[in-house]
Amino acid sequence: MAATSPTELLGERWNALRQAWDQRAPREQRLLAAGGAAVIITLFYLLVWEPIGNAHLEARRALEDARATAQRIETVAAMRPSGSRRVPTGTGGSRSLLSEVDRAARSSTLGKAPERLTPEGDDAVRVWLDKVQFANLLRWLAEIERGGSLRLESADIERDGAGQASARMQIERAS
Repeated sequence: MAATSPTELLGERWNALRQAWDQRAPREQRLLAAGGAAVIITLFYLLVWEPIGNAHLEARRALEDARATAQRIETVAAMRPSGSRRVPTGTGGSRSLLSEVDRAARSSTLGKAPERLTPEGDDAVRVWLDKVQFANLLRWLAEIERGGSLRLESADIERDGAGQASARMQIERAS
């Protein structure tokens, strides 16, 4: 009579495997057992251990990036006097606003010239900076804060990754 229940089918399969195992020589049995153990260990490593390890490394990197960003923000906040929105440059007064902003933007702190400078009337300049080092941008803004002849009216800063940022700012002459 043929087996009909799943348990009986499993029992028949198990008995067939057991007979095939018993027919093998002891040396073959050891070789098959070692190969089976190697396959099980490899599957465990590839399907369980490695994904957990990779997720842990990614989480650690994300945490380090978040801490670095928080540190930069705290550094800039500490450099800025409370309530102040002043932005740098040199001497003001006799120089045109556009040339003051251009000179400040080309400083060695920033590391590169702005992509675009556009006057907005007589008292404001729009500044576009693309792919500058985020840390250098923060240092430059801190220098502008200490300069006192200009005032940052608005800024839109986006991190591009790998420590880079792009910024769109409107700078006005401090009154």
